[in-house]
Amino acid sequence: MSLDNMVSSLSSLNEADLVRLNNALVHELKHRRHQMNRAARNLFQKGDRVSFGDVSANGKRSYKEGTVHAVKRTRAQVQVGDTVWTVPLNMLQAV
Repeated sequence: MSLDNMVSSLSSLNEADLVRLNNALVHELKHRRHQMNRAARNLFQKGDRVSFGDVSANGKRSYKEGTVHAVKRTRAQVQVGDTVWTVPLNMLQAV
């Protein structure tokens, strides 16, 4: 069954079925994001050199390089000079 067929058949479901479907989708999304965060958490550890940001941006979104100060559940604290940035793990790249 294609995604278009599934979306078009949603109107034929009752409210209880839609709630059940919604719960299943939310559970699957949370599970996948948890797996991605776990994999990213295993990539970095304290002392690693990393980079984050956009080369073409200015201000706080600009490209930065620093050292991992701590790895939390979904974010890492990265020290750039005298400043410690809290950065989502999926934004980090090893240098």
